Amino acid sequence: MKKNYTLTSSVGEHSFVSTASEGSSSVQNEWSNNRILVVDDEQKIVSAYSDIFCPEAVRGDKLKSLLKEFNIQAEESVSSFQLDSVASGMAAVEKVKRAVELGKPYAVIFMDVRMPPGIDGVEAAEMIRQIDEDVYIIFVSAYSDYSAYEMQCKLEKNMLLIPKPFEGDSIRQMAYTLCMIWEREHSLSDEHQRLKSHSKLMEHQATHDGLTGVYNRHYLNTVLEVELSRAYREQTSVGVLMADIDWFKRYNDHYGHLEGDRILRKIAKYLASTVNRAADFVARFGGEEFCIVLPNTDRAGVEEVAERIRLGIEELKIEFTQSDTAPWMTVSVGGTYCIPESNEKEKVMEQVLSTADRLLY
Repeated sequence: MKKNYTLTSSVGEHSFVSTASEGSSSVQNEWSNNRILVVDDEQKIVSAYSDIFCPEAVRGDKLKSLLKEFNIQAEESVSSFQLDSVASGMAAVEKVKRAVELGKPYAVIFMDVRMPPGIDGVEAAEMIRQIDEDVYIIFVSAYSDYSAYEMQCKLEKNMLLIPKPFEGDSIRQMAYTLCMIWEREHSLSDEHQRLKSHSKLMEHQATHDGLTGVYNRHYLNTVLEVELSRAYREQTSVGVLMADIDWFKRYNDHYGHLEGDRILRKIAKYLASTVNRAADFVARFGGEEFCIVLPNTDRAGVEEVAERIRLGIEELKIEFTQSDTAPWMTVSVGGTYCIPESNEKEKVMEQVLSTADRLLY
């Protein structure tokens, strides 16, 4: 199959794309980030890089003489790279920033050190590292303005230093290897993030009610046991409220179950926003009934929250013409509080929940 190349250029910037031949198509499939940025103010050097990474993008005796002048040997075999170049440090910073914004970051940057009159390569690399912490930065210079240790201290990671002149074979192999490493690291990172997200989803599903988004009955039992045990140790009070939507079966029968589900979500959201201390806890107890746990809350606090909930639901003015209580939706709230005298958590929890539920009626 014929090899295809495209070349675009603008003032101070060049882009070369090399596409692998049919015989080497596996190279393209092994890694997806083949993007390389060359930062050098000498056009001869940039042309030499382009012949190393895209050897058939530009041809001619003049280019061959340039390679000979800089003691650079280029292979004839083709690897797949996308090569961009800029002539200054600040242009490199902008190029990297734009690449990251587009979701197409560079894997490797070959950076000259001296590029007067602007910032030097090390200063540019420090700015680039703030934008892209993963890109590999290779300093290529005939000068020793900075030691390798100084450069490493400034960039902290993913930094190499090679001298000019360099061999094309070494440069290409280094680029290929670093692109592979970049891809592998990001593949592992993506997989780790996927597993982490899946774990969070599973944890959320295990602790939250699927319809309303508040905590579920199982997690309520776990948290209430913990709070009662803490209250027993510290001899502090725990408040528990039960809130039940009045005549909710009638609402479902008249408005439909989909509308009933919407109302359950709306009520749950209101309850969660009303009890807003960090330790307060709202869970769906079952059906149209919700439980609110209020650690470190005495009788006055329980009564205050109960009344706030009752009035707040009425103020939502959810139309409910079939209610025997009002022309809009209302809730009944029962509450209790206790300072546990026993550390028999399950027994105390059952007593507290039963008392709050009984006081609904």
